[in-house]
Amino acid sequence: MNPDANNNSDRRYYLRTRREAAVAGLIWLVFLVWTVGVSYWLGYVHNDFSTVMGLPTWIFWGVLVPFGAATLANSLYAFFYLEDDPQQ
Repeated sequence: MNPDANNNSDRRYYLRTRREAAVAGLIWLVFLVWTVGVSYWLGYVHNDFSTVMGLPTWIFWGVLVPFGAATLANSLYAFFYLEDDPQQ
């Protein structure tokens, strides 16, 4: 067994998992900023007591919508971006 080939394979797996972790972290960061920013703006700055489907506006747009969007984004990420390791 060639030790350089094994090292190259390990490096390839490391770089792929690092890239996948960076994408997952970016998705998390986007939805964190969305949730905190929209909830703050609608709850404190805008200070409107309107409702959407019976929920306060800041909960609908700051919690419910990003939850659904994050679920969709993570599902697409898992089904189309992540790769399986080859069987050895």
